[in-house]
Amino acid sequence: MVKGSPKVKIENKIDMFVYLLMRDHLPCGEVEAIVQEIEKTGLNKTDEVRFSNGYLAEYAQNITSRIEGGFNNETGNNRR
Repeated sequence: MVKGSPKVKIENKIDMFVYLLMRDHLPCGEVEAIVQEIEKTGLNKTDEVRFSNGYLAEYAQNITSRIEGGFNNETGNNRR
């Protein structure tokens, strides 16, 4: 623990994922830049987004679903 760092109780898996990502893999500034890029889109849950790499988009959905606890182990994918 960093000296003087406050104790924080993390209660959801997305928070844990982001924390571990920033602690071990990506600088906080890069994560912040990604968040700002997402915020600029102004997307709603009903908006459709098309990504240039469908396989990567499906994997991102798969990761999110697994973290949230809804992964379907039988099919191995998260197509909607």
